[in-house]
Amino acid sequence: MIINKEVGEIMVYEQILFKENLEDIVSVNVTDIDFISFKKNRIIWHLGQEVLYSLVNLKDIQKLGFQSYSSKILINLAQMKSFDSKKNIILFNSGSQFPISYRDTTSFEILLNNHTYLPIRGKVTVLDDCREICSIELNEVDFIHLHGKVPVYNIGEKQYKQITQLVDLEDSKMLSNLGFEYTDSINYVQLKKVTLMDRKCGYLYFDQQVSPKSKRASIARVQHILRDILENKTINQVIN
Repeated sequence: MIINKEVGEIMVYEQILFKENLEDIVSVNVTDIDFISFKKNRIIWHLGQEVLYSLVNLKDIQKLGFQSYSSKILINLAQMKSFDSKKNIILFNSGSQFPISYRDTTSFEILLNNHTYLPIRGKVTVLDDCREICSIELNEVDFIHLHGKVPVYNIGEKQYKQITQLVDLEDSKMLSNLGFEYTDSINYVQLKKVTLMDRKCGYLYFDQQVSPKSKRASIARVQHILRDILENKTINQVIN
């Protein structure tokens, strides 16, 4: 999830990401990220030697404390007001309702009886109906469902979509506002973090001491990047 905070006129996005095993969760500031890539339908964030992954599906989100009602629905039981067993409807504190199929009544009642109610904390930055970035409190979310393959957060009558593609970040102007530059079809690089550019091979590096093990980002738009580098003097070294 992405938590956003306002610092003067600059929006700083603090994001909770998964490590490579997709189990351990860490929190980082997007402004600390070296570059962002997209691979195997998941946004990947590179910070030093760390490779971190965004939330992308219900299985990821469930690890934050939501309960699985079915393969396509997660419920925040702490936000549930009551369950009308006659009508098979969940009533939420926000006033919204969610119907349960009669064949799932027993499994849902077992879930209610065996669940320990723990508060879900934090904020998640999502896309609203106008595809604008906004933050919502996770503990206010009633339930989450899938729209196609995209998780959708439901709060009362409002719905917010999970950011799962680079195009979501592109459309929101979030990356450009934070100084990230599009370098090829799968990479966005924060130019001020670059320490060396290999113009011949088309790579950008981020370590102070570059070695064969150093992480690198490819650049397809070399001339465009070079112009920005020369104008802004953002890179210490350029190898021709």
